[in-house]
Order: sequence, then C-alpha cells, then structure tokens
Amino acid sequence: MFCVENAKMMKPSRWNIFSNPSILFGIIIITAVLVRICLFVFTLNDPYLQFRVGDEQYYHEWALEILNGQLAKETAFFTTPLYAYYLALIYYAGVSDLVYIRLLNMAMGIGTIYLTYLSARLAVKQNRFGALIAAFLVAFCASAMFYELFPEKTALVLFLTSLSIYFITRAATGKSLPLKWLIAGLSVGLAALGHSLLLVVVPSVWIYIFFNRGMPKSAVIKSIVIFSLGFSIAIAPATIHNYVQGGDFILISAQGGHTFYIANFEGNLTGAYTSPPFSISNIRVEEASFKKEAERQTERAMKPSEVSRFWFRKGLSDTKKNPQLSFQRFWKRLRWSLGAGEPSDTRTFEFYKSRYFILGYPFWGFGVVSCMGMIGFALSLGNRKFLVFNYSILFFVIGMSLTISL
Repeated sequence: MFCVENAKMMKPSRWNIFSNPSILFGIIIITAVLVRICLFVFTLNDPYLQFRVGDEQYYHEWALEILNGQLAKETAFFTTPLYAYYLALIYYAGVSDLVYIRLLNMAMGIGTIYLTYLSARLAVKQNRFGALIAAFLVAFCASAMFYELFPEKTALVLFLTSLSIYFITRAATGKSLPLKWLIAGLSVGLAALGHSLLLVVVPSVWIYIFFNRGMPKSAVIKSIVIFSLGFSIAIAPATIHNYVQGGDFILISAQGGHTFYIANFEGNLTGAYTSPPFSISNIRVEEASFKKEAERQTERAMKPSEVSRFWFRKGLSDTKKNPQLSFQRFWKRLRWSLGAGEPSDTRTFEFYKSRYFILGYPFWGFGVVSCMGMIGFALSLGNRKFLVFNYSILFFVIGMSLTISL
C-alpha cells in the first residue's frame, strides 16, 4: 500500500510536461510550421504573388545569366552577389517556380527559429526559458513571415545571420578552439555576401576577443587571426572577382556610397528611399546613372570604388548643409531600424497585411522583437559574454539608420 501511494505521488502531472523546455520548444516549432502552412495555402493563388518586381526581378535575371554560363559580371559587383548565385543553384536543381522558392524561404524561416533557440541556449545556459522566449518572438514575427512570401533575399539573410550568431556563440561561450573561430569567420563572411551591413559583425567579434580577460594574450591574437582568416576565405570569391573583372579592390560590392547618398542627399526630405533627379529606383539604372553623373561632375573616368567614395563624400556634404533635416532623417530611420514600422521597399507590408489577416493580430512585427532585444541589450551591458552581440546590434542599427539598405 505504501509503495502504491508513493508511486501515485511520484507520477508526474500531465501539466508538468509543459514545464519541460524541450517540449515547449517543440510546440513552438510545430505551431510556427502550421501557421506558415496556413499562410502558404491562403496565399497560393493570390495574383499579387505570381510575379517578380524590383530587386526580385533583378536577382532573377542575374541568376539566369549565371545559369547560362555568365559566371562573372563584366565589372565589380554593384550589389551583394550571394542571392543571385543561390537562385542560380536552385534553378540548376530544377527549382525555379515561385511556389517552391517560397517553400524554401519558409524552410529557412523555420531554420532561423531553431538557430535562434540554440544560440540563446548557449548564451544563457542558466535560463532555458529565456531561449524559449527568443525563439517564440522570432517564430511568430509577422514581418519575417511577410518576407518569406516573396522571391527576395531577406529570408536567406536572416537564416545566415542566425547561423553566424550560432557559430559565434559556440566559439564565445565554450572552449575557444581555433576551428570554432574559423567556422564563425566563414559564417559571418557568407552572411555578409548576402547583406553588406553584416560586415559590422567583424569588428564586434574583434572587440569581444580583445577584451576577453579569460584568454591569454597569445590565444587572443590567434583567435582574431583565425576568425579573420575564415571571414576572408568566405568573401574571397567576391573580392577576387571584383579585382579581376573591375580592376578594383572592393571587398564585396560597390553600392555603399550610393545608398548613403540616396539616404542623405538634400532632396531626401523624408528619410525613405528617394531617387535623385538623375536616376530612378532600379538597380541596373542606378549603377549606370550614378557612375555617369559622377564622371560628368569630375570630368574623368572612375572605377566603381571611386564612384562609391565620390557619392559618400557628396552625401556627407549634403548632411552638413542642413543638420536639422539630417537629424530628422536619421531619427526616422533609427525608429524604422528598431521596428517602429515597415517602410515601403519592393513590396509594402501594410498592403499585404490588409489582404492576409494572418499577418495581423495576434502576431507582431519587428518592433516587438527589437524592443525585447533592446531590453536584453540594456540588461547585459555589464556582461562581457554578450559584448559581441551588443556591439553587433549597435553597429548594425547605426548603419541601417545612416543608409537606406545594402
């Protein structure tokens, strides 16, 4: 009788199952998959998802050129090349229909959730429920699900960013083995090939390693060198391509000065994307028109890096002319970067949100994720373990606020 009573007392309650973080994470993942399947089915025959526009069309045409044997551009890359080569690869595998590209985007979205959970678990080992909160915020972010609907690079960039964070976290929280830092460098380089602003992660990692008091000086130097080597190996194809094809030293792409000028020239009164009088909102046209206008003003032929520097200086000059307007533009973009809204780009979030109720309540946008991230940023400022993440966030937000996009 005693044994039976004890057995009953020891038998776990059905509700105790839900206190298991692994089970809760499983529920998050399964629910996230089901929500995305519902969104996919609901939008399957929507005519607004049956075509490519803007950057989507540009990368599609570039991928077709690669598929047809034109592996290199005739000059240095103007914009980040990874998504074009990714598309060419999946086209080569027979996956060219928009439906399948959307499915791949959703698969990468689920991968982003999983990697976020793994990274948070490594970073906050003493609080597995903190990792669940991070995964939950990413899993049901309507902004992320919105970008998964279209054949554009955001889903891939988010996945590669979360992959970089995971490998950096592994290297930073465990025993700092050379191979870990090499893999971390490779992942950051690969992500930067998708979005140039992710270059800010590199100095963030350097700062973290340099100020890691738990590492001897020799290990600090070795870790920085190995991480930098991995990063260099990852971006080397783009850098070599730019030098061979354009005769110019450009790490990844030559778009930086152009985007800074578009964001900050005196005719931009709102802080949003505003084309200058000599150009229009089209990547192919921008590359040619910005080069033509720079050469007209300087009265000489210019390399892509020289064109970029020229427009950066012009943007900086216009910023100094009207400090009040410059601050207003910066403040608006800072709020956008922190998720106060989704500024229109190739597609308009509010338009699609009005068409697909599933993108609205009870789900949230990047604003909620950013606010929670800022709270974590503030609470962890005194913890050196989070230095690399905090500097990455800080540099990335400042970079986004100074430019339009890269």
